[in-house]
Amino acid sequence: YSIYYHAEAKVMHSHNYTIAEEFKRYFDIGVFYNNEYWILKNFSKAESEGIHFIVNEFKFLSTKGKWYLIPEWMIRTMSKYLGYRLGKIERKLSNNFKKRISMHKYYWI
Repeated sequence: YSIYYHAEAKVMHSHNYTIAEEFKRYFDIGVFYNNEYWILKNFSKAESEGIHFIVNEFKFLSTKGKWYLIPEWMIRTMSKYLGYRLGKIERKLSNNFKKRISMHKYYWI
């Protein structure tokens, strides 16, 4: 066996998260960006990237004729945004609540 770098290699990476799991993941992402504010200061805001993603995702679903997926996509998108925004204000939330809505509960112990 051997390992080597191949610049043209393609990797598919995905998760099959439920809507609740995506909410929790984005809560944790919001906490991260709130605690590491220098990243957003030196680079672009996550919200502007999110808007770009939403526009492209909607275009993809509509051009592929996947209109039936749009309601779930909208719920997922709203769930992720709500989780992210709650993560950004996590200092105002109780530790018990944060444990319940975080994907990584051990972080709050």
